[in-house]
Amino acid sequence: IKKNSVPIVQIPLQSLKKWTSSYNEVPSSQNIEAIRIIIDQMHIQESDSGLVKVEKIGKYILDFMSGHIGIPSDKMSLLTPLDQFKCAMGNESQVWCGNFSTIYSYFANLAGIPTRKIGVGGDVDGVSLSGHAFCESYIKEQNRWAFVDLTSSKLFVLNEKREVLNSIDLMFVQHTGNKSGISALMYDKGELKFKNYVDVDESEIRFFNKEKRKL
Repeated sequence: IKKNSVPIVQIPLQSLKKWTSSYNEVPSSQNIEAIRIIIDQMHIQESDSGLVKVEKIGKYILDFMSGHIGIPSDKMSLLTPLDQFKCAMGNESQVWCGNFSTIYSYFANLAGIPTRKIGVGGDVDGVSLSGHAFCESYIKEQNRWAFVDLTSSKLFVLNEKREVLNSIDLMFVQHTGNKSGISALMYDKGELKFKNYVDVDESEIRFFNKEKRKL
């Protein structure tokens, strides 16, 4: 949503398939290899809930990539999601938000979690500012989309009712400043820990706030 001057109204929703990719452009051998990783290394089972799958995928990726944040090599944009992941694992390139979102959405969709990539950014007097990319994963048990930002080590954010929050929810949180009862599941030195959202929302303060983006 770039701009909206009227209240959002009830309209027919797009199907999940409209938001996600089947990765038909990726060689089938790589998709098969990725599914093996999902089963054998991430240990994801069909019976796992959506949030458990997000936890397993996010932690697996961050175990290998959290120490490689930086400007990626030029070749990364030309690689498949799996090859981007392998390059980061092999210390051949650093990664930034676009790589994190591409790699996470790839594994998540193949694991049966409908996931879409989201981008935010802005401009001042026609000059483009730095932007940010992250994901939203559909949690069928809650019939809600969950904000997932591995670049900031954030797997998902919950309100006081333990419901996942999406990007628009968090934008409103930043605009209103009402962060009471909100928690985030964070990757911290190899472990997943719930933390008060107000203590870990630096990235959203920067990218979901128009004035902050002008700094």
